[in-house]
Amino acid sequence: MLRLLFAVVTTVILTLISIRKKFLIKVLLGNMLNRGIDLVVKRDFGASNRSEADIAKVVYITNGGSKFHQTGCRFLKGDIKAISLETAIEKYSPCGHCQPNS
Repeated sequence: MLRLLFAVVTTVILTLISIRKKFLIKVLLGNMLNRGIDLVVKRDFGASNRSEADIAKVVYITNGGSKFHQTGCRFLKGDIKAISLETAIEKYSPCGHCQPNS
């Protein structure tokens, strides 16, 4: 009886945690979209029919900066924003250090 009670309580707790995680993810994604951050969502986890070229590459810019960067570039400091490479090429030039468009 004690095992059954423990199993039920554990299941309820894990279900509540899962629901809370889904809610938080929706809120975070909504905030990112509202700030103009481009997102790429892959709907399946199996093999994809889409090529790498079909999926938008994400690069990063800084407030007031004139260059776009790859993740981990040493020149990414302060507030950064993720945008698509396509958008970045229109408004910014590539960083000479991390060369994000190669």
